[in-house]
Amino acid sequence: MRLELGRLLGWVACLVMGITLGGCAGSARNEVAVVQQPLPAGARTVELYVATTREPNGPDAREFSNNRASTLHFAAYRISIPPGHEYGAIEAGDDHLNPANGFTVLAERRLDRAQFEREIRPQGGDPRLGIFVHGYNTGYRDAVFRGAQMKADSSYPGKMVLFAWPSQGQLTGYLTDRDASTYSRQYLAELIGMASHGRRAGDLSILAHSMGTWLTVETVRDLRLAGRWASLPKPKVTLAAPDIDIDVFRTQMQAIGPLDPPMTVLTSPDDRALKASSRLAGGYQRLGAMSVTDPRLVAITRQARLRVVDISALDSGDSFHHDRFVMLAKYQPRLRELEKSGGAVREAGAYVFRTLGSVVSSPFQLVESVIAD
Repeated sequence: MRLELGRLLGWVACLVMGITLGGCAGSARNEVAVVQQPLPAGARTVELYVATTREPNGPDAREFSNNRASTLHFAAYRISIPPGHEYGAIEAGDDHLNPANGFTVLAERRLDRAQFEREIRPQGGDPRLGIFVHGYNTGYRDAVFRGAQMKADSSYPGKMVLFAWPSQGQLTGYLTDRDASTYSRQYLAELIGMASHGRRAGDLSILAHSMGTWLTVETVRDLRLAGRWASLPKPKVTLAAPDIDIDVFRTQMQAIGPLDPPMTVLTSPDDRALKASSRLAGGYQRLGAMSVTDPRLVAITRQARLRVVDISALDSGDSFHHDRFVMLAKYQPRLRELEKSGGAVREAGAYVFRTLGSVVSSPFQLVESVIAD
């Protein structure tokens, strides 16, 4: 009995350490402080919209709680990026109160649904819009800053919307977070519908990380089964380090089927956070930690015509290798150029991402034996 208890506690500790330190970690603090200070030389700003299933603490409060809202709530932020910002980092400085040394919120607006829909629609300029869905153990403030970091580092030319679901932002909240993400499916579907208005094929992109990928795939599945996906402007869906059981993903994709453009899956076989999640789940493999040549993933890649990319060559901000996707953002300007010239990944298949030197032509090396027929 003592041995079995010890093993159980060991797996739980491994899960907590792995997933928490693996890039999804965030404080439980949800309040976003607004700082009114002049920008220092070298700082820049980004605009970020938010749609959230968190319940606000009050009509004028700057905090969205961990409670689940019965309707979507909306906000908009202007966020400063400090001088000397490093790719992938979210500099905290003086607890995000000084634009000279940390990410800082300069302005906040609460929006009603009509205002939000009006502001995210194409209104001249670049019509593209990106939706970012965060992962497990992420406080509201940290989700906001991660969304800002992704927009800043990728130099995304369109508008960016963070979909913030009510993560507990606590180490012990894994199961609660799973339920909260599942709860948010219909609301993410609502956001995708709103974001699609006035946009053409290819204008809408959805990037989800870790547990946020479960929420995203379930939402796509619901939209597909309801016959609503076909009316959308061919969204680009990317799953980064997906915390999804491989067998569950197989059945999800059987219902979803091939997408146009193909769904992209970013994996790292050395993702220690997802390996810990797998051990707690009885050894069932997590999608984001699989090799692109694993026969089970190969079969799903061919059946669902996926684009599966091993991004293990990217730097990681910690030893758990769970947040590599944030480093991919700095390559986005170059990848957008390659996409126009045909040098980026367009077709379904399995690839390995190579950094730096190979970016001149194409950083994606095709694994020939796995490409979808």
